Amino acid sequence: MLMLSVLMLAGCAGLDDRSHGSWLDSVGRPPARADIGADAAKELGAQIQQLRAQAEAIRISMAHEGDRVRRVDYLKQLEALGDQLRPLEQALRQSGISTPVKSPAQG
Repeated sequence: MLMLSVLMLAGCAGLDDRSHGSWLDSVGRPPARADIGADAAKELGAQIQQLRAQAEAIRISMAHEGDRVRRVDYLKQLEALGDQLRPLEQALRQSGISTPVKSPAQG
């Protein structure tokens, strides 16, 4: 048993430095910028604002809801909106273009 562990340890010592895989080389490195045009960025920003407004409307409805089951339905709707919103925000962030965060009350 001891001999087997010594052989396994010796085998690991012979591995090349680059044998760990290239995925470790990119850990901590920000993703490359996506090249999107100003029109596409404006459209993404509009979609993001629309989804945020829908989410805020759901939150307001949920705040006034007394039925626990209905509140859970509102939470599921919010989760679905978040699933739609996340990739849009990520695409906009990776393009290097940022939109100001506006609440629906601001317009």
